[in-house]
Amino acid sequence: MAIDLPDTATPERDYRALRRAGGLRLMRCRCQAGRHDRGCDEQHQAYSVTLIERGTLSYRTRAGRAVLSPGWLMLGNAGEGYICSHELSDGSGDDCVVLSLSRETLDDAIDALALPSSAAGFDRASLPPSPRVAALLSALLAHGDEGFALEEAALAVIDDVQRAL
Repeated sequence: MAIDLPDTATPERDYRALRRAGGLRLMRCRCQAGRHDRGCDEQHQAYSVTLIERGTLSYRTRAGRAVLSPGWLMLGNAGEGYICSHELSDGSGDDCVVLSLSRETLDDAIDALALPSSAAGFDRASLPPSPRVAALLSALLAHGDEGFALEEAALAVIDDVQRAL
């Protein structure tokens, strides 16, 4: 299944769509960038919660800066620019699982969870490891073929992320 990549996608980065349901997408991202490769300006196409599975990367966005390693969550807001680089890595890139949400889907999740409307977005660049979010995304990778599984997991992920924020 092909997905739309930002115009600034680099050949070192490969996104593979795994599941899709409405405004939700679950993707796997493999980045081959090494520590001497320069980070490039990119833009989040949707809201996203990204689980770092392997590697270390530096992430810079308007919401802040972070050095992320396995287990950490990278948070992205639709339309916001960001830069990822690997100057602190072992040179082998990184692997991530990306849960991507359209604005409408995020708004629906915020309403369903009875969270304040101010929760519709992320005011931090990252969160420390969350075993629950990691388990939810891992379960989707293993056997989440049904759209409702993706939708239910997305609600739980957004709930956990917003509570942590």
